[in-house]
Amino acid sequence: MQRISVASSIAWQLGGIEVIQILRQNKIEKEHIFLGILKLLDILQDEIVTKLGIPKETAQYASGEIQIMKHIFCNLGINTQDLRWKFRSYLEVGGTIIKEPIIHRSPECRKMFENADILRQRYGHNEISLNHLVYTLFSEENNKVIDFLNIQNINVNALRERLSESLEKAESYIQPTMPQESPSQQILQSYVSKIGRDLTELAKKGKLGMVIGRDAEIKSIAQTLARKKKNSAIIIGDPGVGKTAAVEGLAQKIVNEELTGEELKGLKIIEVRMGEIMAGAKFRGDLEERLMTLAP
Repeated sequence: MQRISVASSIAWQLGGIEVIQILRQNKIEKEHIFLGILKLLDILQDEIVTKLGIPKETAQYASGEIQIMKHIFCNLGINTQDLRWKFRSYLEVGGTIIKEPIIHRSPECRKMFENADILRQRYGHNEISLNHLVYTLFSEENNKVIDFLNIQNINVNALRERLSESLEKAESYIQPTMPQESPSQQILQSYVSKIGRDLTELAKKGKLGMVIGRDAEIKSIAQTLARKKKNSAIIIGDPGVGKTAAVEGLAQKIVNEELTGEELKGLKIIEVRMGEIMAGAKFRGDLEERLMTLAP
């Protein structure tokens, strides 16, 4: 799965909501992503936080990218709100209400994301931004978005040129190296606090209980994690036998540097509550994206 920016992720979710609630289709097409982008340009940050349940820090991180896209459209005299309403009317509305709000991207939509990722790599950017998605969409022939813009007498070539100029400014999409925590690290910390516990951080603060009689299990887990290959450790056992205690003991030993092997130095252990990760996941890719937030 490609790594996409916070703003692109929000636009994807907004497009999915349009598909389910308004257009009543059973899959997300390229044009629905564009509709989600237009909606993102018109809603307030507080609405993103309240309606989508996205952490405030995450919404703030997306604001710069949103402003760049707004600037491109406004400079060409394009009213994005008016454009969104007209484009929604232009798209076909399905005849049935979608009962199960789990929908997939169409093959064409997936291909657009793949092409946007190729564009991202060409410019050496970290993530697929709104700019990458819109530029890719405007570069493809025979799609409903370009047909609609032509009907509205909007100069697609001028839009594409502005997008290209913005892409040349790599600093807009490459996170600078900062001496303090980067925005992505701040988002990660906020997200971790919402869906689980950072056991190594708790161990540093002395908030984990003493672990007794689990040295053999901890050593076995550490040896597995230190491997260069096949280093995924799975702990299996009945409730109450000490699985969590073994992991907490490992976190304490990592913090206290009681384990041998460079591979384990600075290792971070996060206890994830799967119920919190799955809560509110409606669209295909939501769960994978949340897991990618933890392990980008």
